[in-house]
Amino acid sequence: MRLDTSLYSGYETPTCYDSMLGKLIVWALDWDGAVAKARRALDEFYIEGFKTNISLHKEIVRDNIFKSGKFDTGYLDVNMDKFNLDAESSIANEEERTLKLAEMIKKIKENKLVSFQNNFTLY
Repeated sequence: MRLDTSLYSGYETPTCYDSMLGKLIVWALDWDGAVAKARRALDEFYIEGFKTNISLHKEIVRDNIFKSGKFDTGYLDVNMDKFNLDAESSIANEEERTLKLAEMIKKIKENKLVSFQNNFTLY
């Protein structure tokens, strides 16, 4: 993973600026590996002070068409409507589900999870 940028702590973005203030680059031996690295890097990305399109890229790396690698230069033209341009809510929902799953796994390891006909109760 590599981040190309000229930003630094305290940097003030001028009113006339190139809209690409930074570029995330990932490399792997195959497409699946590159997508996985991109997803992790985007999930760990944190920028404050101005709006970014990171949430859109988070949705793109989770998209099945993108993950399959079977797309062309018209990909965004065709698929943009299915992406939530304010994707924070969908990412937050996924993070919440992940936390709940992690809690279930913890309870299973502690033998504190009871299952009744596939209805789980956490203690």
